[in-house]
Amino acid sequence: MVSTDRVSVDLSNSLPIHVHGSMRDIGDLRVGIQHDTCVEIISPDSIPYMTLHWMENTGGVVECALTQEQHTSLTENNLKLVLVQMVSSGGNTLCSDSVFPSLKSAHSAKVLLSEVRYVLRPTGVYVGYVDEDHTLTIDIYVTDFGEPAVEKNVTIFRNDKIRNLTPGNGVSAIAESAVTDENGMVSFTFKKTEVIGFPRVYYDRQWPLIKECISSICSADPTGGCKLPIEGQVYMFGYQIANASNTSVYWNVVVLGFSDFTAPEEPTWVQDILPIFARYKRLTHIMDTIVDLEDYNDIILPQNIELLKLAMNRDRFLEADFMPITRDLSFKKTKMVLLWLDNPIYSTPSGIQPEPTDKTCQPPPENLPGSQFPHVSFFPRCQPNIVLKFAENIGAVDRYFSDIKFERKKRRPHIKGRPLKGLVGRFKSRDTCTLEDLQAQLQTALELEFATIPLYLTSLYSFGENCNREADKLITSVIMQEMLHFAQAANLLIATGQYPLIDNETVAPTYPTYLPGGVLPDLYISLKKASLLHIYNTFMGVEVPAETDVGSPPVHAEDTIGQFYDEIKTCISYLYAEGNEVFSSNTSGQVPWPWTSTSGEIGSLVVVTDKDSAFDAINQIITQGEGASKISPEDVSTGKYAHFFRFEEIVCEKRLVADPDTDTYSYSGEAIPFNASEVWPMRDDPTAYNLIPNTNCYTEAKAFHQVYRSLLRSLQETFSGHPNQVT
Repeated sequence: MVSTDRVSVDLSNSLPIHVHGSMRDIGDLRVGIQHDTCVEIISPDSIPYMTLHWMENTGGVVECALTQEQHTSLTENNLKLVLVQMVSSGGNTLCSDSVFPSLKSAHSAKVLLSEVRYVLRPTGVYVGYVDEDHTLTIDIYVTDFGEPAVEKNVTIFRNDKIRNLTPGNGVSAIAESAVTDENGMVSFTFKKTEVIGFPRVYYDRQWPLIKECISSICSADPTGGCKLPIEGQVYMFGYQIANASNTSVYWNVVVLGFSDFTAPEEPTWVQDILPIFARYKRLTHIMDTIVDLEDYNDIILPQNIELLKLAMNRDRFLEADFMPITRDLSFKKTKMVLLWLDNPIYSTPSGIQPEPTDKTCQPPPENLPGSQFPHVSFFPRCQPNIVLKFAENIGAVDRYFSDIKFERKKRRPHIKGRPLKGLVGRFKSRDTCTLEDLQAQLQTALELEFATIPLYLTSLYSFGENCNREADKLITSVIMQEMLHFAQAANLLIATGQYPLIDNETVAPTYPTYLPGGVLPDLYISLKKASLLHIYNTFMGVEVPAETDVGSPPVHAEDTIGQFYDEIKTCISYLYAEGNEVFSSNTSGQVPWPWTSTSGEIGSLVVVTDKDSAFDAINQIITQGEGASKISPEDVSTGKYAHFFRFEEIVCEKRLVADPDTDTYSYSGEAIPFNASEVWPMRDDPTAYNLIPNTNCYTEAKAFHQVYRSLLRSLQETFSGHPNQVT
């Protein structure tokens, strides 16, 4: 601080100390004025900083008298005030007026610190944000040798080129200059002035030291740079006193102008929130100890919802509770996240997907490794007594069929003390059952239906986009009914007074596997891409009826799904004959079928209240899978063919049609072409085992796992007394 006759210098934060807190002796220190050719010493005596308790008694402030000429040198000639160390040689020359008796043998001064006249610094934060609805005001404090600088003209200017980066003109100051008030304060307001593009591109030649650091969060740019996930553009502004050279500026003003963004009315996790939170998870892994930002089910826990609301509602700079990684999230996206936290929708309800408007098939690239697919020329029931031929990569096989036979693997081993699960065989062996037996078998029925859904979905998703359309429709229609069967088995169990178990590692199927409940014990099922051979061996093997004369040759099988459900019906009849009330008339816990508009295509989810309604539900499951009778392939609930015959239509590549004159059926109708080259290659029974972390495959597998677990948890909650969650 400089007055007309005195200067005060604060050294409290400028002098070195020992680790234990005492002052370090760095020699004879004095205050001076630096001229062009010499240093003028203005303190006749050495600063007594080594005196005991000097810092405590003085606060480190040193005062020196000024002459009128010295005051003029500082205030009008803009010379610098300096702290010097007196040395015998090697420093600045002493001015002739600086010869004091106390200088002894010192003949030069080594400048340690210098103080410019004007200092400009923001009074608070010097970074901020603007968008269409928000401006940013920065207050700058200007001092003149420590005193407020009054009526000084301060100008502001773009200063991006200090880092060789020049974004557009999306942000600017409303006024480019302003005059300080009586307190030395001046304010500048910044606003968004034009459309701001999306993330700026950083090039390696500009940022060579952070290439490794940012490589995990940036995406490639066509120009060869690294596109960082910034919600807009960064603009830097400098400021100065007009026509003043002896100034010091502490920090540039940094303004992030947010890109334009329109938030959806109802944001969802998959479409809107996950892309934001997944980026934050990659940036700050320490957050995993609090909440997994990529795990929907972890985030929607009540305590985490409140924690995120608290963190994202705080002031971005002034409150430590604000999530640091979200400071650069735009105001509109922050508002969208907070809106979603009030109603954490997972994904847009879809129901049955509409047919794509673009019917053009997009098959896999021809040069993909392993893109040659097994293709079966003929199957036994499509044209009787025809040789079954396989593609060369499968190996030539000559087999004549006198009766249909499905692929059989090594029979499932019987573990001592653990009989095959289910009533098949167990009820027959003792001609009795209990309510607990029935509940166990209904739980197994749910698991049985569950096992078919991933099996069919995997092959369905292996089709190229809009490829093999008719086969796609047939498989989709079966999957929808399998979902209906899953829900029906759950409702049957709920009607007995017990909630089903769904979100459990013993329930969710793993592949390859056998079907639960002792059903078709020789059939070993695997997840594979779609092929006629896989549909023939596995899909038709799962849905095989106990007996049918539809088509030629006839089919005979044992321990089928239909027979499994027949045993459940037998047990229900036994319990009612014994006078037991098996099912409750209270249906509040049973889940409704959400797609009522398509019930004619899929069937109905029967509300179970008694024996008759239970039999209606079970009969629908049986006929949709195997047909109405030995001589009818139809599903009586929808009038369409049962699953077994729909799959056989794909295998035969022809529609099943009835001949009213002979009262028989044959696969001689409209063509259902199956093009094996329009199927993506895939590993059988894929797992995440041995996938390399951070690769695309690993990331997709992890994302699938999280979505799948979320589905299981939602189903568990829905079928555990919260049926209204179905939308």
